Amino acid sequence: MKKRVVVIVSAGIIAAVSIGGYAFAQGANEKRINDVQERVRIEGTTYRGNNNHCGNSEEMIEIMKENGFEDMAQWMENGDFKSMDEFMNNLSDEDYEKMITLTRDNGYGNMSRMMESIGREGMINMHNSMMDSDGSRLNMMKRFQ
Repeated sequence: MKKRVVVIVSAGIIAAVSIGGYAFAQGANEKRINDVQERVRIEGTTYRGNNNHCGNSEEMIEIMKENGFEDMAQWMENGDFKSMDEFMNNLSDEDYEKMITLTRDNGYGNMSRMMESIGREGMINMHNSMMDSDGSRLNMMKRFQ
């Protein structure tokens, strides 16, 4: 008799919780979707064409030309990855600091903060990880062909 009562009570509790949970989920789901739709703000996106080997970097190339990095800018325009790789591997602390200042002063604050946080060696390692060891852009840089 005790087992029968326990089974009936358990079944009743499970049924009540299931029905209550289903009803709650229906009401909460509708409200949650409406809340999210009201909070979503659509922002316009800007797309710049890929007219050169290094993607959306026309503005950065011009900044580099104006501030003493003419060779690097030319290599980027021509897709000369071996020369870029050699330059990055031999980058001096002074040139690196100059790059950080240029990026910060020309509207690339996020990039300058990233460069400051990883340091010159980290930047060289990141650049090398995007290139194959022989500069043949077999890794990440292959999309810029």
